[in-house]
Amino acid sequence: MNKQNRASSLAARLIAITIGALIGVTIMYSVQGEFNWSVFLGFVGGALLLGGISAVVARKKRHA
Repeated sequence: MNKQNRASSLAARLIAITIGALIGVTIMYSVQGEFNWSVFLGFVGGALLLGGISAVVARKKRHA
């Protein structure tokens, strides 16, 4: 897989996780009656963390 496909694949995953987080926040709002941004920020932060880790691992594998 070339670099552009990897970047678009990672971007697609991050967008999918962000949409999932928005759906999760909407469900939490409908159940609790209050908007909880910590759920959304937790999902997005986790996605960015996992994306960063996978990028570092892929770079190390490529240079090894």
